[in-house]
Amino acid sequence: MTGALPLGSPISERSVDAREDPEIRVATVDEILDLRYRVLIVGTKRASAEVPGDREEKTLHVGAFLNGRAIGCASLLPAEWEGTHAWQLRCMAIEPSFQGKGLGSSVLAYLEDLALKQSPARIFWCNARIEAVGFYEKQGWRAVSEEYVIDDVGPHRRMLRRLGPACTELEEERHG
Repeated sequence: MTGALPLGSPISERSVDAREDPEIRVATVDEILDLRYRVLIVGTKRASAEVPGDREEKTLHVGAFLNGRAIGCASLLPAEWEGTHAWQLRCMAIEPSFQGKGLGSSVLAYLEDLALKQSPARIFWCNARIEAVGFYEKQGWRAVSEEYVIDDVGPHRRMLRRLGPACTELEEERHG
């Protein structure tokens, strides 16, 4: 890359060396806010890409970076699911020109693995935008609600993923 792109401008595949692979790693919220804003907030009535809990000590943030610039991200916040310790996935975003190429799967797998090492919680849930439901289903998540609308954002479905043998058995008992 010949020079840095200004903040707020999208990255395209042509703006990076095609031989480079993104680095997926733990990130700070400040490193991923610009990407979140461009992918998740523009076009909504929301003003900020920061969500409650982003700066809490136990919140986990992961980013995919090319030449120091975030092209993918996701966050996990400790949150209960039906009275059980769990993780809530928030603000997953992939730069549009990198969507559909496996980067989202890699970011999500890295984040789930990190969470499993940090906490005994084995339940993951999220409020998925309707257009992302298929992506999550391919990653082993399943829809557990009907469609509903989050004001100023749009239609969503609640998604759930349980990891580990005990969770799989519990899920089969509850949902047959």
